[in-house]
Amino acid sequence: MAEAGALRPWATRKPTGSDAGTGSALRINDLPDRGRVDCRGVVESVTYPPSSGLAAFTAIVSDAESFRKPDRKRLQVIWLGRRRIPGVVAGADIRFEGMLTHSQGKPTIFNPRYEILSLQERE
Repeated sequence: MAEAGALRPWATRKPTGSDAGTGSALRINDLPDRGRVDCRGVVESVTYPPSSGLAAFTAIVSDAESFRKPDRKRLQVIWLGRRRIPGVVAGADIRFEGMLTHSQGKPTIFNPRYEILSLQERE
């Protein structure tokens, strides 16, 4: 049995520094290698699966500040059993919560809880 106060829920981490404006959400560049995370980023691209294949909608997410830098860290987010997620489109600012792992050598979150924070204006 763990001592009282020894375990702290991951969702109640206090924001610090540049986190303060986004609640407890981490930047993509600050993510750990593995574990439960709460992060925020901008969708770079989405992949729609073919109707004959496995239903797995994929989005590639990076930090808004490093969106155009070639050496930016990217996060792969996959929703198994879904062919599309309304509102999850390139340019959307999104917050994700889930277990971070590695799939095909890339940091990945499967079936995350998510919140669409904003969509960039389309011209």
